[in-house]
Amino acid sequence: WLSRALEPVAVPMPNTRAVAVLRATLEDAAGRVLQRNFTSFVVGEGASPRDETLAVDGGSLRVLRMAPDRVSGVLWSERHWTAMDGRKQNGAGAGFFEYRLAWPAGLRPGDVLGASFVAELGAKQLFGKDRRDKGSVQGDFMLGGGTHDPGLNPNAYPMTDGVRHPSAVRIVVNGVTLGTFELPDDAADHRGLLSWHAQKRDGRLDEAGSHGTLVSASMSAEALRAAAAAGELRVRLEVDEALPGGLAVYGEQAGRYPVDPTVVLALGR
Repeated sequence: WLSRALEPVAVPMPNTRAVAVLRATLEDAAGRVLQRNFTSFVVGEGASPRDETLAVDGGSLRVLRMAPDRVSGVLWSERHWTAMDGRKQNGAGAGFFEYRLAWPAGLRPGDVLGASFVAELGAKQLFGKDRRDKGSVQGDFMLGGGTHDPGLNPNAYPMTDGVRHPSAVRIVVNGVTLGTFELPDDAADHRGLLSWHAQKRDGRLDEAGSHGTLVSASMSAEALRAAAAAGELRVRLEVDEALPGGLAVYGEQAGRYPVDPTVVLALGR
């Protein structure tokens, strides 16, 4: 065996905003794996452009982004609050978030070849620490005190396990329903890399490791015409009382994927 420093490894990063994972495997001469490890890199600083045109495959994409805390309307049956300095919006129970974006000046609906709404969304469980009537943790855990509620501690965010907390979100644009999408859990684990990176260095944890599901909803021509006529895109994310599992909306600096809630318009040349 040996113990010494290895030569530095140069790792080129993507030239666009990304979450990059470097995986390393240690093998012996026979190819047997002795150890595996990984480290992560968050590429990109500041906020992405709110209105950006990208050239792709002989055409272009008009990308319209909105920060998760720039809500124009919100109503939840249990509670609404933010996490990680606004990087994540939480709604517990049944209700909705609504976002509004100006329709691009001079753009005709007929010029749009295809469109979609993309966002990282998750279910949202109301833990003990988030309840308005929350109690306090009493006693020393090591001496049999404490609480049976692991989510009451202000630093807690129970990790992903066998007990799921599902929800479902209906996405509506200018009154036109794009579909209903299942959100299998209010997950928190190592996949929520951006939520780990978003933590302040203040000795506290704020929904660390939490992440959602990347949802993409195709926008119909009817929705585009309605948006152009109104002069704005009104995106409503709704959770019904039939499955009041709540909703978490992640921004590009939280969760698992470096994306804000985004409308993507595919255009010609």
